[in-house]
Amino acid sequence: MYTCANCTVLACANNEPEKMPKNCPMRNASVMEAARAGYDLPENHDFYVNCSAIEGLGYCQWPRLKETVEFCKRMGYHKLGLAFCKGLRKEARIVADLLRAQGFEVVSVICKIGGISKEEVGIPEEVKIHPGEFEAMCNPIAQAKLLNE
Repeated sequence: MYTCANCTVLACANNEPEKMPKNCPMRNASVMEAARAGYDLPENHDFYVNCSAIEGLGYCQWPRLKETVEFCKRMGYHKLGLAFCKGLRKEARIVADLLRAQGFEVVSVICKIGGISKEEVGIPEEVKIHPGEFEAMCNPIAQAKLLNE
């Protein structure tokens, strides 16, 4: 089991592989090699190079949202998809408005899309937020499918 959230060594960030904890994911050589090879693929290379360039320009200086805007501009994106949680809909509106003000077309899809009852997919009443009432499930699969149209 990997526990990077609790790691105090950071062998990955400090180029100190000899200090890797026993459960460090970097010990999974086949995954690390396959991931590294993925960055050389044409469909990933420019994306990652530009992402790193923006990180270098704005790291700890710009808010992450500005980094995102600058990255999308550098990549030549015009249309952006925003999948968001119902509990963050106010923030999603602010982000969507900001992105539109920067010249992007923004398509947004809320998590509850489809209005599917939690019971319909096997969620028992006792674990619902409001037992006995209709509660729509989160639907990340539909969000992804709709944003990929």
